[in-house]
Amino acid sequence: MRHCPSALKSRVLAKFVESDHEKVDRLVELHLKYFAQVKKADSRIRALREVSHYGFVFTSASFVSCYCSLTQHIFNWSYIRMRRLQGL
Repeated sequence: MRHCPSALKSRVLAKFVESDHEKVDRLVELHLKYFAQVKKADSRIRALREVSHYGFVFTSASFVSCYCSLTQHIFNWSYIRMRRLQGL
């Protein structure tokens, strides 16, 4: 509205004043409706970000546990081989 000529501004404002401000009431209703939807979407996005963080932690823990089990397996294999060489 800032860049509209004054005649157009008056016409637009008159539309919102007519019929006992029905259009203003409708604008407020729409604002509240969509504000609630945006708020709900924001909370979902926040929850997804938290879950994705836990996914990273889970992936890191999986890699560490796999590495530990592999090194344990290699350690056991070399231990068994060493015991066989010693004749035990």
